Amino acid sequence: MNIFVKSQTALASINLVYLGKVVQEQPGFRGVSHLAEHLLAYSVRECEPMYEKYGILSNASTGPLSVSFYLQGLDRYIRQFGDDFISRILKFEPSRELFERERKVVLEEYKDCFTDQIGSYLLNRMRISYDYCGAIGYRKDLENLTYENYIEYQRQAFAGPDKLIYVGDKKFEKEINFGTSSLYRDFILKNSTELELENKSQFDEKAVVHLHAPIKEYDIPFAKFAGKLLSGGMDSPLFKLVREEHALAYFVYAAGSSMSLNCSSFDVLTLVSKENRDFAFELIEKVLNEPEKYVSRQRFDDLRFAYGISLEKEEIERYINISKYITPYESSIDYLFDKNLLTYDSMIDFIRRAAANCRRFSDK
Repeated sequence: MNIFVKSQTALASINLVYLGKVVQEQPGFRGVSHLAEHLLAYSVRECEPMYEKYGILSNASTGPLSVSFYLQGLDRYIRQFGDDFISRILKFEPSRELFERERKVVLEEYKDCFTDQIGSYLLNRMRISYDYCGAIGYRKDLENLTYENYIEYQRQAFAGPDKLIYVGDKKFEKEINFGTSSLYRDFILKNSTELELENKSQFDEKAVVHLHAPIKEYDIPFAKFAGKLLSGGMDSPLFKLVREEHALAYFVYAAGSSMSLNCSSFDVLTLVSKENRDFAFELIEKVLNEPEKYVSRQRFDDLRFAYGISLEKEEIERYINISKYITPYESSIDYLFDKNLLTYDSMIDFIRRAAANCRRFSDK
């Protein structure tokens, strides 16, 4: 799908997007989409001096729902180099030497993800609860992957992007054979795992406090806004109760996230001293179970107004704010905002429903 978005400024971006790669990874190939991102980014490695000369940023990223390659800079230069950028990525095939070297780099990045308590806890928790590794993948799969198997995977999974998104002055014309990848996959919450957990650093003094609620597909935009409502900023209910009133933690984080388009969750996380773990759970559950007591209409109205302002600011920098064009519009807060579904009562109702499904998890 070729998508053109009018830029509000002279800045532009070209974005080559592959959907559903991590979502659809099978045993033996968990983490290979992330490796492919690293390797395909080398297709433009020799262009880096030229990009730097013309003030162009070239980069790539892998998330749970998409792998993206992009250029950002002044419209006239993005348009000048865009065709070559796309062509290089689409026809690139890494050498065996590059594959072996970059796999080592990805394995080092993999290890980095297990060096802090929250990060290592969450990645291991996904394995325990869903037999799912996320974008970072599975160590044994990456270690055992052969060059030949990787090349076959890249030829099939990265044969064609799902979307070409150009944010600029006018439409960017480029003939591409687009793919049609699926973002749907069922993940079942359970309490066992077929995957080995990663050894984590010894975190003896602190405990992760984690409340987790699987949610329905259409609830993900409510979960995203609820996270902002409950934990965004120093005036948020969870921050005031857990940090300011009881001094239990430095941060409290609430958010909605997706493993696939039809499997999402609402999560609240913090890190406290081990002796305060149960009390922290109780405080957070108070807020979730009685949201109308802790979330005022004034706070909701102010945050809704503030989100409208943030949308205006994002439009000014539209060339870098393209998430709404990657995943379905219906999964964004914008959808609730535009359809007048974002009301105080709808948010209170969502928080109550999430609270009813919340389960306590911890690493202690």
